[in-house]
Order: sequence, then structure tokens, then C-alpha cells
Amino acid sequence: MERKAVNLTKDELAIKLSEYLSKLDEDDEDDTLDFDVYQLRKDFSMLDKDLKKINFDMENHEINYYDFLGDASKCLVNFQTLENGFTFLGVVAWGDWETPLFFIIYHDGSTFRGYIPEDGNLYDKLFETAYGSEDGTELGRTEFNEEDKTYYEMLFPEVDKKELDRALSLSIYEATGDIADWSGKLKYDWDAIKADISKRIELITA
Repeated sequence: MERKAVNLTKDELAIKLSEYLSKLDEDDEDDTLDFDVYQLRKDFSMLDKDLKKINFDMENHEINYYDFLGDASKCLVNFQTLENGFTFLGVVAWGDWETPLFFIIYHDGSTFRGYIPEDGNLYDKLFETAYGSEDGTELGRTEFNEEDKTYYEMLFPEVDKKELDRALSLSIYEATGDIADWSGKLKYDWDAIKADISKRIELITA
């Protein structure tokens, strides 16, 4: 484990994040929160660096539960404490053209950090980007190759092969809409995401 986090309660982490949190509606029975992740990334360079490892937009970002996130009893948005005592803030973010991906914000004893789980999360591991933002720029190419096609055939087995072949015959940029549509049928695996977080981040005493 390379990453470390201090042992905080949900309230303690919320206090540290308090200037970035606000109630959307004081009368809201669900105590819904708003979160200014833009300013937090601007103020904490390590957090920004952590989240830049995957290309995604934050035009939309939420820390509250919505139906598209799947099983509410397992979903990890908002403040969460795992069985080992690790506490974090779970966030989903996406541009209007993207499939939302999940990341967490935690404190390592010195500063805020971010982590984007790989296992169970919804983003394109091939291009290291949110689904819908593939353009090949980072890989220095504009067309799909045979390995790409094999990857997407395994990832989207329910997509008709003719439809998949049609989309992947386009340029990478032109196919982003199709990939975003296909990925919209995928589901978050919250058990795998939780296991990934527990495996990657070590809890230490503050």
C-alpha cells in the first residue's frame, strides 16, 4: 500500500471540509448537501494531481444518492466509514457527454487526497478516461486497433457485433458517443469498489 489515511470520524472529516460543503435546502428532509469540488481541487494540489490520473469532466458532480448509482444499501457516495475505520467522502462526477465515474476524497494527515478506484468503477481503463471522452490523444493515435476491439467486445457483450464493428470503424473521437451509450448500461460494482479502496489505502493513527 502506497497510500495512507488518518483515522477520522465522518464528523471530523466533514469539519475539515466544512468550507466546501453547504446545504442545498435548509428545509430538505433528506439533509441534501452541495459540494464545491472545483475550489477544493484549486486549493489542494495533491488532490488535483490524484484526480488527474483519469481524464474526466466535473461539469456535474454529486455526493448525494441517485437511482443511476444502483443499490442504495451498498452505494459509497457521501460520507462513508468502512469496516476498518477508514472515512472518506464519495463523489460521482461527469460531463453531460460522459458516464459518471466515482472517486473519493480523504485526508492523509497533512492534506486532502483523492483516489479513483479501478475495480468496479465505470470508466474506460483502455484510454484512462471517462466513457465518452476517448479521443486517442494521450495514446498518440486516432483509430482503433484490434486490441481495442477485443477489449470493447469483452466489455460490451450485449452490443450487437455489427453495431460495435460500425462504431469502431470510425475515428476514436467519432465513436465516443456510441461508447458512452453502451457504458450507460453498465452497473457500478460497489462491493468491488469497496474492496479496491480497502486494498489500496492504509489506515494510520493520526
